[in-house]
Amino acid sequence: MKKTKCNKQKDILNAAVKVFAQYGFHKSKMAKIAEVAGVSAGTLYNYFSDKDHMFNRIFEEFCLETSQGINLLMTRDDMIFLEKLDGVVDLIFDVLGPYPDLIKVFANEFEPLLRTGDVSFMDDYNRFREIFINLIEQGRREKIINGNIPAFIAFQFLMGGVKRIIYTMALEPEKYSLNFMRQNVKLMIKKGIVLNGE
Repeated sequence: MKKTKCNKQKDILNAAVKVFAQYGFHKSKMAKIAEVAGVSAGTLYNYFSDKDHMFNRIFEEFCLETSQGINLLMTRDDMIFLEKLDGVVDLIFDVLGPYPDLIKVFANEFEPLLRTGDVSFMDDYNRFREIFINLIEQGRREKIINGNIPAFIAFQFLMGGVKRIIYTMALEPEKYSLNFMRQNVKLMIKKGIVLNGE
């Protein structure tokens, strides 16, 4: 059976994730991606002009999926703030959790790309960040999140911690299950790590 254009493109992106995870973005070669994808170099270039194009496409899909998911959560009137916050954690774990190679690429390459600002997925990432910060602001207004902590700092803290935890899980999947990590992130967000702190 002949593969459709959409399936072939997805296979190439999946191969790119594997290669980026193994070699890092800068050391990855188009020829290796083509080999892992089981396509010729010419076929690869029919879909993607270079590895930057592939890399951006991978993160476009991630950012779009997460921003759409969090946007849906924000519109739910039947959920209280803490349920929405749980939903955001679930969304991130659901999008990244089953894909250890994508987690490695995300953990190693995402932040340096964001610093350059020269990426096609920046609008989707900014939308995700804005919606998440709005959710945090809602928690501050409802006096559930400490009002002394600026929302953007809470966002950076939460995302940095989640990113690191997911990365640890990808490196040692036999030691840390997806559910164990997910539940402990939720517990730390809701209860903190300090008992009766001042």
